[in-house]
Amino acid sequence: MKVTEKRPVLVATEADDITADMVITELNRLDVPVVRFNPADIGTDLTVSARFGTCPAPMVGHVRTPSRTADLADVRAVYWRRPTWPTFSDLSQDDAQFAIAQVRYGLGGSLYAMEGPVWVNHPLRVAAADYKPAQLALAQRLGLTVPPTLVTNDPAEACEFTSSHDRVIYKTLRWTPYQRDGVPVTGWADLVTAEDINESLRVAPPICSKPSSTRWPTFAS
Repeated sequence: MKVTEKRPVLVATEADDITADMVITELNRLDVPVVRFNPADIGTDLTVSARFGTCPAPMVGHVRTPSRTADLADVRAVYWRRPTWPTFSDLSQDDAQFAIAQVRYGLGGSLYAMEGPVWVNHPLRVAAADYKPAQLALAQRLGLTVPPTLVTNDPAEACEFTSSHDRVIYKTLRWTPYQRDGVPVTGWADLVTAEDINESLRVAPPICSKPSSTRWPTFAS
């Protein structure tokens, strides 16, 4: 795909994203059209239209922002950086959940239906990579070395594992927005011992891996 092509690049990201800004600056320097949008802006600041079954192509449509429009059949690449989905805080909880789902599967589904563009990275592939146990199994199938790993919500098994190794590190399976008393909090990788494990582990299964000379084990929930 030549840089001189005038087909647009979609950049899906949040409003304040310095990395995306730098990518867009370079694309502008190369005279590549860019349409930047954030799914959270759907409404007057973002519209999507897609038609199926009414023309020879499987889908025709567009994404439109206040300043740019991209023909979905003409998109050359999608930079799926750090987009956020709408929360619809002005709606009731039930109405908001309904609307959020429709945006995800309407806007998201229309974008996923595009044929041809290069994705960096495709959301469905990103979602698959979020599941660490599945990725560990895939890595072993591909011939990579995977340390013995345990996924369990059994405190006894977790205690046995942590007692069997010099160091075990606690880490969340996936970054997840989390608040306590309205205050955003996050978890960091940290050492954990058998003495730290209690019955609260039964709520969700963590992951732990055998240590090696180059990699600390992981113990996550």
